[in-house]
Amino acid sequence: MKRSLFFLQTIFLSLFLLVSASPVKAFVSGGVAKAYLSPISGSIPVGQTSTVKVMFNTSGVKISGISLKLSFSSTSNDLELVSAVKDTSSGLTFPFEPVVTKQNGVTTIVIEAIDFSTTGYSNTANTPLAILTLKAN
Repeated sequence: MKRSLFFLQTIFLSLFLLVSASPVKAFVSGGVAKAYLSPISGSIPVGQTSTVKVMFNTSGVKISGISLKLSFSSTSNDLELVSAVKDTSSGLTFPFEPVVTKQNGVTTIVIEAIDFSTTGYSNTANTPLAILTLKAN
């Protein structure tokens, strides 16, 4: 029952990122949270891989979870997620593997993490969430 109440109280921060966009801000109760990719833009030649860091900053606002939807445009549906190394240094838990979908030249990757503490998670510095290795086929 306690776990059910926790999930009912979980607030997921949804951010939508494009590889060529500037940092995205999401308004959450009590402030503004940010997420961005590093590098913030780029291209991957066919047959090559590239590493992208997914960073976030809650600006001191306490959250109990984060859900990021990353959208990458390509001329085809051949952008592959080779690996996703989840950074657990923040103390967040990753209950699911990243979900990848491809449609009309857009590859979408969803990454979710949860804070199981009773006080909530907050940070005031840019914090790594995951490191993605992408390959253009």
